[in-house]
This record gives sequence, C-alpha cells and structure tokens, in this order.
Amino acid sequence: MKTKLFLLLFVCLSGMVRAQQVNDSFIAWTGQISFISHWKGDPDEWKGGSDDRDIDNRSMPIIPISAIIENEKISIDFWDVTGDVTVSITEKDGLEIYSQPIFVNEYIRYDIAIGTYSPGVYLLKISNQDDGYIYGWFEVK
Repeated sequence: MKTKLFLLLFVCLSGMVRAQQVNDSFIAWTGQISFISHWKGDPDEWKGGSDDRDIDNRSMPIIPISAIIENEKISIDFWDVTGDVTVSITEKDGLEIYSQPIFVNEYIRYDIAIGTYSPGVYLLKISNQDDGYIYGWFEVK
C-alpha cells in the first residue's frame, strides 16, 4: 500500500513539474505568487546558454523577493537590498495598469490594493536597474 501511495505521489508531482515546464505561466489565485526570474541582469550563459564553463543548473536561484495575495492586496516582501526597482501589473492582454518605481535599501513590505481590479488574470513584474526581472501570474476573482 505504501508503495502505491508513493508511486501515485511521484506521478502527480512529475505531472505538475512537467506542466510547469510546458507552460511557465503558473497562476496564483490566493496565497504565494510563484516567480520566474532573470534577476540582477544575469548573463545569458547562466540561463543555460553555451559557454565553456561548467555550470551546475541543479539549484534554484535565490530571489530576495516574495509576494502573497491576501485581503484584496498583494504584499511584496523585499528581503534584501535591491536598489531601484519598478513594480508593475499588466492585464493578460498586455495593458499595463500599475507601475511604481521604488528604492529598496532595507527589508520592506510593499502593498498593492487589488480589490478594485476586474476579475481576470494579471502579470506582476518586478524589474531592476540591471535589466533583471522576475514575474508571476495571479488571478482576481
């Protein structure tokens, strides 16, 4: 019985990972927003491009930012000094509906009210001065 349960769990998790690889627009309805990143202007070779260096891609990059949806707002936690960043929200059709530059020189929590947004899917993007960025999809119901 334990073997069957373990196998079922493995198959389910493998399917979730494969779905994430096929479609990187994982949508958060409530709770944590999952970010996809190219943070701090990382060179292309660190994203799997060709290079003579032996690059170990087994580890997840550390992103010093997290975001959560709660009480009709997005709370973004900046856990490290990131300097000048721009926080933007774009509708699924590409129309930017929110953009705000902020300077982060210590831990801060930045809140964005989304209670007045129309139901739909939105893109949260945070970009830095080094052409790095992270983004994640969320849905307003």
